[in-house]
Amino acid sequence: MVRKTHEFSHPLRAHGLRSTESARCLLTLLKNLEGPATAKMIHDRLEGRGCDLATVHRLLGRLERAGLVQGSHLKGKSRWYELAEEGRHYHHMICRRCGNIDRFGYCAIATLSEKVRQESGFGVESHSVELFGLCRRCGQKRHPGGDRTK
Repeated sequence: MVRKTHEFSHPLRAHGLRSTESARCLLTLLKNLEGPATAKMIHDRLEGRGCDLATVHRLLGRLERAGLVQGSHLKGKSRWYELAEEGRHYHHMICRRCGNIDRFGYCAIATLSEKVRQESGFGVESHSVELFGLCRRCGQKRHPGGDRTK
């Protein structure tokens, strides 16, 4: 369950959005999650807050356009959302076995984007990176003892 909070009142208004309880609860939920979530997952967590799925989708769209939420197409289908942090964005590691999604903040694409701009004049506005493989837990199940040379 998500507590009512006014922590996000100022950021919402600063981006020209109304500071509604639904918007504040959604942002608080994203802040407290350990990774990205789909609109359906967010809706399920906000149950009882008077927020139907259509409202969650509308809010997420507004919040993403305002830069308060980062959305990514992960696992090839659904759009996944997480709280945006000023000046940084995340990329994701997706386990092919268990489906776990972890994020990482290191981004080498910024250097590549600048090189592309210098060489071609193309201004990169956004990008996303998804790495697919086995998480630590699934990798250890596959190779007990951590020896992956055999």
